[in-house]
Amino acid sequence: MKLDSIITVSWCLTPILCLSVTSVGASSGTTFIAPPTDPPSAPVIEDATAASETDVESGEVPVIEVPEIEVPEIEAPPIDPEAVDAAIAGGIRLLLARQEGADQAEWPYQGVYRVAPRPDDPEALIEGRGRRRTVIPIGYRVGGTSIAGRALLRGLEIGEHPDRRAAVERARRFVIGATSHPLMNPDFGGGYDVRGWGYVYGLGFLLDLRARGLVSDEAMQATDDGIRFYVEALGSIEIPEVGGWNYARRGPLDRVDSTSPFMTPPGVQALREAARQGFEIPDGIIQRAMAGIEFTR
Repeated sequence: MKLDSIITVSWCLTPILCLSVTSVGASSGTTFIAPPTDPPSAPVIEDATAASETDVESGEVPVIEVPEIEVPEIEAPPIDPEAVDAAIAGGIRLLLARQEGADQAEWPYQGVYRVAPRPDDPEALIEGRGRRRTVIPIGYRVGGTSIAGRALLRGLEIGEHPDRRAAVERARRFVIGATSHPLMNPDFGGGYDVRGWGYVYGLGFLLDLRARGLVSDEAMQATDDGIRFYVEALGSIEIPEVGGWNYARRGPLDRVDSTSPFMTPPGVQALREAARQGFEIPDGIIQRAMAGIEFTR
């Protein structure tokens, strides 16, 4: 629970500190609030192109030497198992109480921008009035729901807790149903867009459910179809030549750009798990992503 929270918060701290402006996204009808300048990301290194043509295709990851960092020794405080268990139980209660949306199936991540609402978006997630009405984008909603759902899968045996099992099942249906949402379509103009964030964590959540035997026979086909959608979507938005993924793309999808070290590692983990479970993944996509991660060091 604590680790998931730290991972999520560490990504959003810097963008939240930026002033916001209203602009129009690349997709039609997508109005969003974004930072006034491009979010910080690693620069595109010229050698990335050459490496992608040689080292990446051969499966070798380029090694970049970095100076050694002296890590001070810190005496860790004693851990109280009872306090840890109490914190986990409190976190579970909070997640169960805060599941929201039209079908009480979501844990939407707030994020840094909004889009124009669609008729099928939950009214509870819509903010503002008239032309200023906005809603949390579906990529944030899928990503946040998937992270929270995976947190509920850990720790105590979920089969012994019908309320947790029911909450996770509602989340599974939402993550699968979101694949038909227009703003989850991988064929889009590029730019700052978080649907890829939803692809990464939605894929990991569905695979986790499947690996733990929490998908019924009746729901298996739809779940597998959802997994294939997210795998193919990640292949579609892979950064050309460099490899990996970035929610803060600076141009169209066919333009070389920098890789996000926040988004690419969990993408690799999800694709490796998909391959382990027997799903087909694009050739070389993991090797290219690993090479892209090296360029962010």
